[in-house]
Amino acid sequence: MKNFKLKFLILALFFISNCAYYNTFFNANMYFNDAEKQREERLKKEKKQRQQGQTQQRNRRAANPNRPSSQELKNYNLSIEKASKVLEIYPKSKYIDDALFLLGKCFFRKLDYQKAERKFIELRENFPNSEFVPESKLWLGKTYIELRDYETAEETFHQTLNTDVEDNIRDEARYLLGGLFKHKKDYVTAISEFETAADRAKDKTIRAQSYYEMGECYFEIKNYEKAVESFKKARKYSPDDKIEYEAMFRAGLTYQLLEQFEEAINIFNDLLGNIVNEENWPACRLETAHCYRLGKDFDTAVDWYLDIIEQHPKSVEAADSYFYLGKIYQENKAEYDFALEYYDKAPLENARAEKANDARAKSKSIKELLELRENIIAQEERIAKGDSMAAVIENLDMDEDEINKSVLKFSRFDTLVATALEFPLDSLPVYEDTLMSIYMVQYKDYDEELMNQLPEQQYRKEFKASFLDTLLAHSLNLPFAYLSDYQDSLKNIYDRYYPTFKQNKLMYELYLNKNKGTDAAVKNEKETPLQALIQAKLSLAEIYLFDFVQPDSAMAEYLDVLEIDTSGAAIPKTLYSLGYIAETFQQDTIYADSMFQRLLTEYPDDPLTQHAKNQIKTIEIQDPELEIAEKYKTAEFAYLDHQNYGEALNIFSSITEDYPDSDFAPRSILASGWIYENELDSLDKAYLTYQSLMEKYPDSPYTAQIKKKVEVVSKAKSAVKDTSSVKQEQTQEIQLAEADTLSQTLTTAELDIASMDKEQYRLYLKTEMEKNDQRRTTARRW
Repeated sequence: MKNFKLKFLILALFFISNCAYYNTFFNANMYFNDAEKQREERLKKEKKQRQQGQTQQRNRRAANPNRPSSQELKNYNLSIEKASKVLEIYPKSKYIDDALFLLGKCFFRKLDYQKAERKFIELRENFPNSEFVPESKLWLGKTYIELRDYETAEETFHQTLNTDVEDNIRDEARYLLGGLFKHKKDYVTAISEFETAADRAKDKTIRAQSYYEMGECYFEIKNYEKAVESFKKARKYSPDDKIEYEAMFRAGLTYQLLEQFEEAINIFNDLLGNIVNEENWPACRLETAHCYRLGKDFDTAVDWYLDIIEQHPKSVEAADSYFYLGKIYQENKAEYDFALEYYDKAPLENARAEKANDARAKSKSIKELLELRENIIAQEERIAKGDSMAAVIENLDMDEDEINKSVLKFSRFDTLVATALEFPLDSLPVYEDTLMSIYMVQYKDYDEELMNQLPEQQYRKEFKASFLDTLLAHSLNLPFAYLSDYQDSLKNIYDRYYPTFKQNKLMYELYLNKNKGTDAAVKNEKETPLQALIQAKLSLAEIYLFDFVQPDSAMAEYLDVLEIDTSGAAIPKTLYSLGYIAETFQQDTIYADSMFQRLLTEYPDDPLTQHAKNQIKTIEIQDPELEIAEKYKTAEFAYLDHQNYGEALNIFSSITEDYPDSDFAPRSILASGWIYENELDSLDKAYLTYQSLMEKYPDSPYTAQIKKKVEVVSKAKSAVKDTSSVKQEQTQEIQLAEADTLSQTLTTAELDIASMDKEQYRLYLKTEMEKNDQRRTTARRW
């Protein structure tokens, strides 16, 4: 009985011990499986978002979809905790190899690849006969791929393929080997591996995925026909609707690139008919609309886009539909008001849509375009009418009677209207009731307002202010009551101030400058209608070209500028732009080169000229440096072969004078100095020539060659000058001493001029002169 109880106790303890470590491993495995399910759902969701353009760049997983979510990470950590406890507390349990394999997979999912590698190797070395070793080699190979150790990864997969393992492991190893080469962008080798895997795999999922990956590899090398074929095979062997949908959707996109739009539309419509893929119907409808748009069937495309907006409101596809509607009305129908409306609606429909920001940018560009077109129309009307009436009058040498008789008789009030209402004079319509029509409509109550501000006794009752009076008071900033001092107030005051208007040009210009004082106002007033028109056309052309990629419209604007720009200020930019459009968008190199050549010929000093010179392909451009080089060779020939130094010096001098900016200019000066120094033995001229080289081209490498030589000569000359000065001073002292001695001798002894030698006589004369004039230092001729 006692033995039975003892055996039962031992057996119970054994089962309890087994249950403990089994439960620990069971929990570890459960947490891992939960994390894997969460990962699968997340990847599925993110893939759909990527297809719909919803993935935000600030999401870290957008760059690395393998990065686990917080909940996944929590479960992986719990799995690691439980599996580690099995290794620590139950080191002799039969679940040790299970726990090691599980730890390796958890670390791999956490992107801790070094730890994952250690666990997989530890499993292989400590439990070489474990059932998990073959599969762990697959995980180890994937770990090496993530560590970018591609050679070791490839070796690991080949080891698996050369080992007697189960078919499913062999098939997956070959599939992963193809993925390795695809990851390395060795698409040709990847295709070979995927094809082998697809042919040999018994697992339908591996076979379908291999064909799908083959399609992607063919797509990357732009073999779109083979890509479509592979995607269709993936659909054929697909074990589930998910792989089938993805394969056929990619096939439809590939048909789009092949411009086989009917085939693409058929595929997308087939996918639309499958209720299993209902969540993907918006994407299929959007791609169908794209096919009609790319196939130039814009009306049908518009219908499809509008249908998407109606059936899937607030979706990413609806927002993208608004964007492409705007694109159609902008690029293909040139109806910019409708395009602007659709672009503005796109980000409002769904701000996360891929095209939301593009729609905002397009909307901004269209608004600028419409403003510029209105500005162009206004400037063209101004030019058609001529400058403002008042501005014309200022330039006319006519008296008031002649003006009143002319068609410009109402223009004397233009200045007043412009000043009072702060209108540009050029915006006033040209018709007889200019003043009354504008002023009465916009300021009809202005006179009553002024009159109500003043007591009745401040003006004569018989005085009744007219619209012209109030206009005048407002324009000249005069007290309203001041007008009542004149019976014919308008005529008297206006006649008094009109010469001032003429003298100071336009009164409204002074008024705006005084009251606004902005640089922009001054600039706008100084800009002529033609200048404003040219600037507007240039800006419009740039929008057409760079924002809307409409080179033909841009070229039309540039050609207009080329015709109307009489000043020539915008011509260089216009010529270069025309050449750029012709070469880049129209592949018309002949026309492009003609524009570049004109720019070179007419504007050689413009900064764009050098760029144009580099762009020319069909016209041979004579390089001025080659011409200078030929002249330099001629001078060298005259010097070296014929010893004609004069001719050589003349040619070198002409190069220096005619082409001072050329590299041959300092070379010519150096050569001239060399001839003077070494051939003509004219050291002074050589020295002066080298000095001019140092002064004119201090940074030239040729200056460095003679710099030391010139400095040495300069020091020698300075030393000689100093020595001469000392000797001269010493000589003068000696001469003065001799003269003093001779003077004393002559004063004490009788002069014997006849016995004097030449030097004594010179000193004698000098002494005599200094007696009469101490300032005199040279002997006078007697």
